[in-house]
Amino acid sequence: MLTHREVLQDVRFDPALFYGEDALFFVTEFLKAGSLAFLNCPLYAYLERPSSAVRQEPSLRFYTAALAWEQIWQLVKGQPDPFRSTTEQRCVMSCAEVYFRLVNQPERDSEKEKMLLKTAKLHRHAAWEIPPGNQSQKLQALMVSYCPHLGAKAWKLVRWVKGLKN
Repeated sequence: MLTHREVLQDVRFDPALFYGEDALFFVTEFLKAGSLAFLNCPLYAYLERPSSAVRQEPSLRFYTAALAWEQIWQLVKGQPDPFRSTTEQRCVMSCAEVYFRLVNQPERDSEKEKMLLKTAKLHRHAAWEIPPGNQSQKLQALMVSYCPHLGAKAWKLVRWVKGLKN
């Protein structure tokens, strides 16, 4: 994104977030700018290193992904659709992704897990609106919103079956 310096004067990356900090930054930047222009050409190079955060094994730091999307939701909940509704869908999808990646790990934080489940339950109506192209994420979001413990067992079974196929 190209932005005037005045727009970014007080916008900073949140150092407490290990995941989702870029999304929070860009949404904050967009809301401060008030408008956006789209260029249909590649201007952004995305490099995924083997040691990057998204390639690491799930850890307690991963909880910050859901926290970032909840913060984004708080920023945009007064905005018109589709911005508001897609952000809420992404929020509940993030809760589901984090929950299912960490629920069967030896390193867990029960307080953060409770926060995830509470956030997912709060936004569960948005899970029903996730587009058909995202069936897996929709299923995860519905499971974490309505029956997370059963969903965790089902997801563990799915991973096991996928492991047998590989």
